[in-house]
Amino acid sequence: MEESERPTEFVEEQIHHQALHSKGDRTAWVAVTTAILAALAAVGSLLSNSRSNEAMMLQIQSSDQWSYYQEKGLKATLLASKIELLEVLNRPVPPIEKDKIQADLDKQAAAKTDAETKDGQRNTFLGNMKHSLGPSPDFKSASPFPPSRSSQNAGDSGSSG
Repeated sequence: MEESERPTEFVEEQIHHQALHSKGDRTAWVAVTTAILAALAAVGSLLSNSRSNEAMMLQIQSSDQWSYYQEKGLKATLLASKIELLEVLNRPVPPIEKDKIQADLDKQAAAKTDAETKDGQRNTFLGNMKHSLGPSPDFKSASPFPPSRSSQNAGDSGSSG
């Protein structure tokens, strides 16, 4: 029984001896390198999240402006229908109602300009973001499989017409 425990004890003693007498330069170097890489990855992740949040905010603002534009158009249409109905029923149309329609149409035109501006800001931001990331890889042409015979035949039959 004592002989079966002995090799384990010997290995444990050798490991302990090596741990005490080695300088640990490699371990320290690996630990520092790993810490630096982790810090760089964290900074990159934070910057990426910040840019994504900014892009999302621009998209939301643009969407809000287009919703406001639609709301003003619907409101003007509803008021015009109300005036038309009053005229058909030979009822008096308050002059303020016609003024409301024009005010809503003016607000709608301003909302359209604002929405287009927000769209432009968003598109510029996304274009700059895409440009800063560099070109995206073309995965379609990087297929590990050769084209199938059916796709080759389809291409041949289309060109012979």
